[in-house]
Amino acid sequence: MLEELKTAIQKNLHHLEEVEQNPWLQLAMREKYMLTEKDIGRLCYEAEETLSVADLEQLKGALAMDERRWRFYKAKFLYAPPEKD
Repeated sequence: MLEELKTAIQKNLHHLEEVEQNPWLQLAMREKYMLTEKDIGRLCYEAEETLSVADLEQLKGALAMDERRWRFYKAKFLYAPPEKD
């Protein structure tokens, strides 16, 4: 479970970095960017619910994600308006 979460979060973070490096993509993919942030938050939330404290700390370390950034993404998931059908 730890490796699956790590891989999924890394993939999403990589996507965000690619978009951030290209101003044209930022304009064109704004909605997708926000959904990707929300998905990272969902994965962070899932990690907290399923992993042990030691595994959770290992995951954060492997992602080089500090507590502030971790909470930022979780908030994107927890407090974002629901998606329209």
